[in-house]
Amino acid sequence: MTIDYRSVADDERTAFFEAVARGFGSDPPEDDQDAIDRFWALMPLDRSVAAFDDGNIVATLGDFALRLTVPGGDQIAMAGTTEVTVRPTHRRRGILREMMQRHLAKAAARGEAVAGLWASEAAIYGRFGFGLATELHEISLDSRLVEFPPAADHLQTEIIDPADLFELVAPFWSSLAPKWAGFVDRDEPRWRDIIADPPWFRGGATKSRSVVVRDGDEIVGYAAYRQNRRWEASVPTGTVMVQALVAANIEAHRTLWHHVTHVDLFPMVEYWDAPVDDPIVWETSNPRAVKRMPVDGLYLRILDVGAALQARSYESDGEIVIAINDDLGHADGTYHVEIDGGAATVTATDATPDIEMDVRQLGALYLGRNAAPALHTSGHIVGSAASVLRCSQLFRTAQAPWCPEMF
Repeated sequence: MTIDYRSVADDERTAFFEAVARGFGSDPPEDDQDAIDRFWALMPLDRSVAAFDDGNIVATLGDFALRLTVPGGDQIAMAGTTEVTVRPTHRRRGILREMMQRHLAKAAARGEAVAGLWASEAAIYGRFGFGLATELHEISLDSRLVEFPPAADHLQTEIIDPADLFELVAPFWSSLAPKWAGFVDRDEPRWRDIIADPPWFRGGATKSRSVVVRDGDEIVGYAAYRQNRRWEASVPTGTVMVQALVAANIEAHRTLWHHVTHVDLFPMVEYWDAPVDDPIVWETSNPRAVKRMPVDGLYLRILDVGAALQARSYESDGEIVIAINDDLGHADGTYHVEIDGGAATVTATDATPDIEMDVRQLGALYLGRNAAPALHTSGHIVGSAASVLRCSQLFRTAQAPWCPEMF
């Protein structure tokens, strides 16, 4: 068997799209050229990787050009690793590793300091150097058991036509980008894809509902949700399925939560991607009734240690020497990291390292997660207790990182 690896050509766009759909257990929509065009508007052909066996696509990998917010509010270019599939007939043949190596090498050659992904299977990507950079909480509650703070009197809530999302909400979404490390901005093709909301993408629920909160003419909050009807013994028990909820301030945040917990006939509320430090949990009358399940979010793969560490800011000053092990070679080496005034200077060094870790652990620390002590205890970071404490103090941020955009 000879497998060929390359980007797909223009006349192979449909075949790649269908291979991705099948890989994720979906039936690709028939004769839906608009869906195919939207898909490829998100990704230039040359950022794709496909494996071909006798001319047939047997594996896929996509690569979105994304902007990632890092601690301090700046945004850096990130290779958005996505659409990774391998046919069941071609598993365990090294195809995924070959595609991933090609993908990461291309990203590094473009000067992208990091790659990021959402893992369909969490056990796969650590071996390629991806570390868990953000977590989230899946929240579920019965609004009949919980009281939330009331909507702010000076704010207005408005349900908008999804067709107006790009014009009305896209600028607001982008304005929030500096607020959270881990935030991924959305470009116009991504908003157009969200607006399309095809029936095969809804999982049996309604079309997406879009709501904004205004302070005068200014949008200060946005939420999107679906509704799933249900009745039990003639009692309505429908579910509001929150897809997104972002706000510029706590008043708008409370107002959005008030809205999604007061939809008639839909007392059950589920939100799959809440920040782990979402303040609404501490403002409820009955926190025990708000069920939270920690889930892994964005994974990061550091490709250029110096560029990545110098792009973010730091809440503590100091210095440390870190040895990074990287089987693929992109980040391998020992680095002296000196932080002064919240800015880092990173240089390669032959000095004895204070701590040693795999590149995936660097990805786990990069956006500010307070993970160093646990990684040390579990043997994934090697060094003295004092050095690990210093590492934790340098990298962590007061606000937990959060990625509200799955890709």
